[in-house]
Amino acid sequence: MRTALWVNRLGSIYLFYVFCVLVAGVLWQTGEQSAAMHFVHSVIVMSLIVFGLKLITRVPRPEGVEIKISTHSFPSGHSAAVALLVVMMPYVASLYFDTFGVILVALFFIAIALFVTTSRLTLRAHTRLQVLVGIFIGLANSLAAADGDDNFKLVAGNQRRR
Repeated sequence: MRTALWVNRLGSIYLFYVFCVLVAGVLWQTGEQSAAMHFVHSVIVMSLIVFGLKLITRVPRPEGVEIKISTHSFPSGHSAAVALLVVMMPYVASLYFDTFGVILVALFFIAIALFVTTSRLTLRAHTRLQVLVGIFIGLANSLAAADGDDNFKLVAGNQRRR
């Protein structure tokens, strides 16, 4: 249980936003303004969808929740956030690293996503459905936002620009 609490803090929505601001700043400062805008757009849209659904559905937390958190649980914002990073961070990495570096970044964020989503279930903060819907929102939103940027196809192994 202690590990789940630590992992839950790692998936903190505040840490997520600070991290996203830092990533967008690095992208912008290194001349990747289009990538920065698509990254920020995906974060904003994902946040609006998650918080909008929480306000509309007002689904209470499951019984036996192990931590003190907000009252609405559908969908899982933590799951949406880490799923967004699973797609967006390899995209960002592809602008700076070779294929091996991109794979390492992808594996790192997949591991974080697995730990965070599992901790949300272990702490009984969400049901499986709420976590799955959060993952879907994060993945779908990041793929849709990145699709608007021609550089995104670089992640799939096409010729990268340097």
